[in-house]
Amino acid sequence: MQQSNSNAPLCHCRHSSSEDSNSTVIIESQANHSSRDTDLEQERRALREIYGDLLQYHIEEQENTSNKSDRQQSKDKTVLPKVVYNYKFWVLPCKYIMIGFDRLALMALLDRNRSYAENVVAILLATMVATLGYYLLIKEYFKDFWIFLFCFVIGSCQYSLFKSVQPDAASPMHGHNRITAFSRPLYFCICCSLVLLLDYCASEPHLYQTRFTLYGVPFTSQEILLLFRNVILVLILCFPIIFLIGLLPQCNTFTTYFLEQFDIHLFGGNATSSLSGALYSFCRSILVVSMLFGLAYVALQDSELSSQHVLFSVFCGLLVSLSYHLSRSTSDFTVLWSIVKQHVWPSKETQPATDGTDIVDPLPEKLEKCVSERLQSDIIVCALIAILAFAVHVSTVFTVLQPTLSYILYILAGVVGVVFHYFIPQMRKQLPWLCVAHPVMKNDEYTPFEVSDAAKVMWFEKVHVWICFIERNIIHPLVFMSALTTSSPEISIKFGSFAGAIIVTICGMKALRMSFSDPARVYWILIFTVLFFTFDFRMSSESFLIDYFFMSVLLIKFYEYVLKMQFVITYIAPWQITWGSAFHAFAQPFSVPHSAMLFIQAAISALFSTPLNPFLGSAIFFTSYVRPIKFWERDYNTKRVDHSNTRLASQLDRMPGSDDNNLNSIFYEHLTRSLQHSLYGDLQLGRWGTVSQGDCYILASDYLNALVHIIELANGLVTFQLRGLEFRGTYCQQREVEAITEGIEEDDGCCCCEPGHLPHMLSFNAAFNQRWLAWQVTSSKYVLEGYSISDNSAASMLQVFDLRKILVTYYVKSIIYYVVRSPKLNDWLSTDGNIQESLKACVDKNYADCDPTFTPNIDEDFDHRSSGISRNAFCNTYGEWIQYCANRRQQDIEAERDSALVTLCFALCILGRRALGTASHHLSARHVLDDGTDEYKIIMLNKRYLSFRLIKVNRECVRGLWAGQQQELVFLRNRNPERGSIQNAKQALRNMINSSCDQPIGYPIYVSPLTTSYSETNQQLCGVSGGSISFKGIQDCIIRHWSRLLERCGAGCSSGGISQDTGGDTIPQNVSSTVAITDLHHGFPSHSSSIKTSDDTIRIPTQEIQMQQLGQLTGSMSSATGSMLLTGNKRNSAALLYIAGLYPSQTSEPILQRVKIIDPSQVYDTLNSQKYVQWPNEHMKKHGGKNHWKDWTVTEGMEGTVVHRWIPCHFDSAKRSHIDKTILLVHIEDKYVPISENAVVDLGAEV
Repeated sequence: MQQSNSNAPLCHCRHSSSEDSNSTVIIESQANHSSRDTDLEQERRALREIYGDLLQYHIEEQENTSNKSDRQQSKDKTVLPKVVYNYKFWVLPCKYIMIGFDRLALMALLDRNRSYAENVVAILLATMVATLGYYLLIKEYFKDFWIFLFCFVIGSCQYSLFKSVQPDAASPMHGHNRITAFSRPLYFCICCSLVLLLDYCASEPHLYQTRFTLYGVPFTSQEILLLFRNVILVLILCFPIIFLIGLLPQCNTFTTYFLEQFDIHLFGGNATSSLSGALYSFCRSILVVSMLFGLAYVALQDSELSSQHVLFSVFCGLLVSLSYHLSRSTSDFTVLWSIVKQHVWPSKETQPATDGTDIVDPLPEKLEKCVSERLQSDIIVCALIAILAFAVHVSTVFTVLQPTLSYILYILAGVVGVVFHYFIPQMRKQLPWLCVAHPVMKNDEYTPFEVSDAAKVMWFEKVHVWICFIERNIIHPLVFMSALTTSSPEISIKFGSFAGAIIVTICGMKALRMSFSDPARVYWILIFTVLFFTFDFRMSSESFLIDYFFMSVLLIKFYEYVLKMQFVITYIAPWQITWGSAFHAFAQPFSVPHSAMLFIQAAISALFSTPLNPFLGSAIFFTSYVRPIKFWERDYNTKRVDHSNTRLASQLDRMPGSDDNNLNSIFYEHLTRSLQHSLYGDLQLGRWGTVSQGDCYILASDYLNALVHIIELANGLVTFQLRGLEFRGTYCQQREVEAITEGIEEDDGCCCCEPGHLPHMLSFNAAFNQRWLAWQVTSSKYVLEGYSISDNSAASMLQVFDLRKILVTYYVKSIIYYVVRSPKLNDWLSTDGNIQESLKACVDKNYADCDPTFTPNIDEDFDHRSSGISRNAFCNTYGEWIQYCANRRQQDIEAERDSALVTLCFALCILGRRALGTASHHLSARHVLDDGTDEYKIIMLNKRYLSFRLIKVNRECVRGLWAGQQQELVFLRNRNPERGSIQNAKQALRNMINSSCDQPIGYPIYVSPLTTSYSETNQQLCGVSGGSISFKGIQDCIIRHWSRLLERCGAGCSSGGISQDTGGDTIPQNVSSTVAITDLHHGFPSHSSSIKTSDDTIRIPTQEIQMQQLGQLTGSMSSATGSMLLTGNKRNSAALLYIAGLYPSQTSEPILQRVKIIDPSQVYDTLNSQKYVQWPNEHMKKHGGKNHWKDWTVTEGMEGTVVHRWIPCHFDSAKRSHIDKTILLVHIEDKYVPISENAVVDLGAEV
């Protein structure tokens, strides 16, 4: 508060601010009395004497003006107070101090922490920065000017805790980012701690004199330690520049990257989906290494036995089995944790019973079931692997047969890898080796113009699956078990038992885990390791295990470097450069002198796995900050807004957040679910080519264009994210879509002439151009289930009033029909509910709704007297329809004019007609405003198999363009919607890639959550390799075989007995008759058994006869009657069975089962075109699918007769189902419908 003068009255007014209770306002008012200026009076007298009265008038006017100005100033000072804001800063819960800022001014000056945890972390970091900086200063690492620079770095790190830089160069989001405030002090503390640690190690002789050499390089020498220390000191001094250009990410991103890279390159792990997932995966790997270390250490201490110690065999068995389990585990532990909670802490809350009308997402339950089955399979398989690996290793085969066995395994693994991971994928590409005009190995879907069914499994796909299975589970484990046996003694001797055990465990687990997760990369790492250290640097080898460990890291980084250089050279090639702005044309020539620096940047970015992004989309490249494979730090996914997930009141307000792009996102949602079921199986079948973590693909169809990002690839699972682009995108997007869909087979050019090309080969120009693209077409006909889209104009239906009236009439009748048949109708009509309370106004007979929506031209029940829809007119028009629908219900319900049902229907029909005006917010009816047109369209969706063009994009191109867009929009704040960095560049698909960025950086209409596809969800893969092993499956198999054993033993226990056939359904032909017993299944009535002869058929209920009793009885009868049964006629055989009391004397017709269809979505309408099951006869097969049904479709409520049944795991192949569900063959009219047993209800036996 300022001190005022003694003559001025001081006015204080204190009150709490409306914005913040901690604000205080102080108003100060001062009034000063002004006097007449004496100088002005003297001037007036002098002028009067000189000029006389001529100027007296002007002098008086000036005097009056001066007096008025003085009075106005005095008045203003009195009326306008000076406002001072004070802010209450609470030091303690009961003590505060006043700060001379209001809340907004204080927030502009300093960041506001939102929790006590942030305050505590900020205080600790500030203290650590000061302490560590003090220690570095007293160590005298810096001199002269560098001391000032170091103190400036300390100050910037501490000040960032009070006021962070917004936006930060490494910030992944718009607006205020709270995490960036902790980045500078955290990095400062880490670097200073490393400096002090390295200095301590360099100053202790017992530490640096212990020589640890690897490939001849002493890693513990004093010079090396001091070199690393000085590099970190220089890095600290460069902090201002580093954070200015954004070379270090925010702390949570760096932690995720650090844990992920260590888990991948140290333990052979996979990519992670989040920070918690990265921490979980890293800790899981550390735990397994700790468990295995003890066994290896004890075994390697015995210098005589060493790797032939029995404990080392146990170690090998457990190492292989645990590596197998880790390779099949995902980094996302949420599903696993939910399963654990269900079994350990079961919820006591009972789930409310649902009547089937509520829409429930089935995906979480499917994921939990799938993960549970995988865990059961891992328990069984891991135990078998451990036993088999132990048995093989303890047999000394890896010692006696060396070194021949190792070279045989190397050659076998290399040949299999080259053939099945290089040659076959190349021959299946659209353009093999970028010189052949079409695939050498074609699928059945390649030739037809349009696909009508799921992709057929080809013979080479089956071979690929089985060879990869043998390679992953047999060849590679044998290779690395042999390496463990031969390398472990050498490592133990050189590094000691303790360090040797750690090295053997880590290197062995990485090699095995990588071979299980991604066998496609193993063969070329193995070949390079063997050739390099066998012929080139044989004397420098540190044992195969360590050589393979470092060679895998080196080759993976080298492959990243090659991808980066391919992207850079392709992007800046002068003959295909596309300048999006004037800056691009300016930057192109200036980038040429810096080409050498560009190669160095590419090498550095490959070493640290950082994107190499073009600055503003130009030919100048900069290295960005490190990111995990997931790339985007935010867990962003779009939320579709339509009538299915919003309140009706919002729909009546026309839902401002809804548009065509938002509604179109449902197609990408379904596409994501389809990929969730089939993606991993398609990867194993080789339909996506050679795939690794981080790869990016584009699925292109007529309307759908989506980018699929492969994030985590493990043994039996793949985690991906789909990013859907606009249906009708921008001009640039359309040009790039044309580039990836056009054919080049007709190109005959060679330089400037057109001499043609060899048969089945590309021309010279086409082959040359394909090598200068950052993408390749993997498949031109990738089949995936989805929706085909066709829009039809509704103008002809809605322009004519008569047609509109018919439409509205049927619309109202549909509302009444679904209301009356709803199972919740009784709850709606109950007097206890809120609905009846809300409908009191509609009970009045004279009630009428006069909304302008209703017109006599289109509403059948429009009341002219009320100028709206009255209750009386509604009852006159639709009363009979309400009564008809009510009479069709199984339970009687009152449907008179004054009933509650009529009132409910009346209110809902009025509401429905109002909602019809918001048709633009439905998925099926759209109000299109495009290019000056204003019309309604009906969107027709056909669920069928779609053909996509599958394009593999250079993943470093995608990461670089994404990083460039993030830097340009978030840090540089370029808001130009037509900026040059998003203009089309066909060689890199720049517009499509940049459009797929997270909003608001890009503009995808759909971004899926991270979705995991498992091998167990792909039916085709399970049909080739079999599903997962479970305890229930083993139990069912044992029971099934035991039952068959009892039946066969019962049938053949006496001499001359009658044995049953393999199906267990008939008495063999040596009895001159057969017994046909229909399979039993829960949920349906018992069927009958029959003895069939050439003359008659005798049937009995199956409850009255057991197969075992039948076998024993017929056996004893045959022994008693000698050759009578064997030589007698069929009637005598039937008569003997009748005498035994097994069968009635009269014949009866077969008892057939009749069912009613309740879920048509579970119809297998393409089963007859596949070879998954055996059909009873060709007639049923021919009439059992949509290729025969044509326009006829199965609808709910249809009834038919069951003529056949396929049961899971049935021993008879003719009755075996290819999935884990029982499939019924229902005869309807002249058609045969395969349908799941769960989709029908039993109507009893057909009479």
